[in-house]
Amino acid sequence: MTQRHIARSVAAAQRSSTASLVATLLGVVLAARASSPDAAQAAIMGGQAAALQAQLNFSRDMEREADRNGWGVLVHAGFAPSGMVAMFEKLDQSNRLNDSGGFPYLRSHPLTTDRVGEAQQRVAAAPAAGPAPVPLMRHGLMQARARVLMDPSVASLRRLQDTQARGDSPAREKAVALYTRALASLRLRDHAAAAQALSAAQPLQGDAQARAIWSQLRAEAAIAAADPALAAAALQALPADGSRATLLLRAQLAHVQRHEGALRDGVEALQTWVAEHRHDAQAWQLLGTGAELLGLHLRSLRAQAEAQAALGNTPGAIDRLRAGQQLARRGDPGTDFIEASVIDARLRELQAQQRRLAQEQSRGRTGDRRPDDDSGEPPR
Repeated sequence: MTQRHIARSVAAAQRSSTASLVATLLGVVLAARASSPDAAQAAIMGGQAAALQAQLNFSRDMEREADRNGWGVLVHAGFAPSGMVAMFEKLDQSNRLNDSGGFPYLRSHPLTTDRVGEAQQRVAAAPAAGPAPVPLMRHGLMQARARVLMDPSVASLRRLQDTQARGDSPAREKAVALYTRALASLRLRDHAAAAQALSAAQPLQGDAQARAIWSQLRAEAAIAAADPALAAAALQALPADGSRATLLLRAQLAHVQRHEGALRDGVEALQTWVAEHRHDAQAWQLLGTGAELLGLHLRSLRAQAEAQAALGNTPGAIDRLRAGQQLARRGDPGTDFIEASVIDARLRELQAQQRRLAQEQSRGRTGDRRPDDDSGEPPR
């Protein structure tokens, strides 16, 4: 997503389609002068083959770029660089019976053996001194959170809810198992089981960073159980570091408490956050809910629209902005005309973006159509 591969592939397809059309027309002209139908057909097929090959080359280059960027994210997060090599080796091993490694130039991905070699080269070229090590307790808790959140199915959550550590396991492993059980129970809305796991984890807090993670989970569980007092106590233990997790939890707590002062503070804090993090869909959604509770309907509709835009749902965002535009035109008392102006400008921007996308898609379909295809049907 960060490298905009889809948008870049659309642009590349347009360029290759134009080049293919020019090559085809040139081949037809030359073949006509030579009075050779076979040459004309060969020119047409050659132009189409060149376009397809360009698309495959582009796809392989994008996969290599994804590997490079993934490597950087992996190392920066504190994971062992050799893990990427091991992952590709396992992938190659699992496909050894149905992939002979032939015709690499016809593939949309580089050969797995090539990706293994490139990863090994990066490991060899990496500096000996890596990033600062992540504290073991914090690392383990974040691994547990990732395991729970990566698969939201009930079967997976129930399996993780039964996670147990052996009696002779180190404190870190016991804490990770309890965190897994608590978060899985929370996702299953089993508040009693989540509270039990959190209570059992009290003696296994770890360092200051790990204690902050536990406090965040306690606040999350208390908010889900509609216990604002317990949630407030858990949030009180968190440092005022301006982190996103704390910001969102405080906003959620304000929604449960329904105190006007807390709601206003939460809305203003979220407004400041999204001004710098425009693509944070969850923050926009919470901002929309808080603004609605305060009666700020225009701001709520705009936040809902921005949440949809951040999720890639441009039509849904346009629909919300149009609703805000209609509300502003009614001129109800207390209408925020500055917010109405922002909605008008944002609506025009998204509509222009939608038109550009439609035009690009139309040009791509037209460019992919064969010159002798006058059936009016889209290419297959």
